[in-house]
Amino acid sequence: LRALKAEDDAKYEALRMSDEARIAEIKRTDEEHEALMVSEAKRKEHELAQAEYNKKFVDRRNLDLEEAKQEVKDTLERQQAQLQEDQALIAGMQEMQFSEHEKMLALRHEIASAHRAEEEARKRVANLRLREAVRAMLDSLKEKQRRVSMVQNEDGLEQAVREKTLAGLRAS
Repeated sequence: LRALKAEDDAKYEALRMSDEARIAEIKRTDEEHEALMVSEAKRKEHELAQAEYNKKFVDRRNLDLEEAKQEVKDTLERQQAQLQEDQALIAGMQEMQFSEHEKMLALRHEIASAHRAEEEARKRVANLRLREAVRAMLDSLKEKQRRVSMVQNEDGLEQAVREKTLAGLRAS
């Protein structure tokens, strides 16, 4: 009986030990499973956090790219507007320069015309002075000729009076 009881106690102890080992194994398995679950949850949480970070990074990068695109677009528009202003200014300056060139040419033409007119006026004045000098000389010659004629007429009258007087004296 004692041997049976010892045997039963040994079996019971072996079963108890076996049950405790199985319970310990189950606990260890549960702990490992729980640790795996926690680890998996942490991994998923980390993956979600990484995905969220990546999404935010991509969104921020996309926003930066959009801002950069807009800045480039704005800069290009400003440069195009400046280019148009510069082209308009250059065209205005060229037009003004062309206008000034035409004014200069017209002024040169006027100056040349004025020089020609001045030269013609000088020639006319010289011709008029020459004509006047010729008229004065002709008038002077006419006056001298008239005086000569008068002198000759006076001489002729004196001679006629002498001849008449001589003829009258002869006749007397």
